[in-house]
Amino acid sequence: MSLAEKLLDVFMKLPEDKKEEAIDFIEYLDMKNQKELEKMMDNVIIENKEALKELSK
Repeated sequence: MSLAEKLLDVFMKLPEDKKEEAIDFIEYLDMKNQKELEKMMDNVIIENKEALKELSK
């Protein structure tokens, strides 16, 4: 059983209110992950500012 199948199997057994909580938590994790990616990209830009200026010429 794949991870997605296992997740769906467990999710489908939950009562509706717990399904909503699970979705809220997954959305929170997704948002947190997105913010971490944005922070990493900001750091790459800051750390390579001079090189990026040269490349933009």
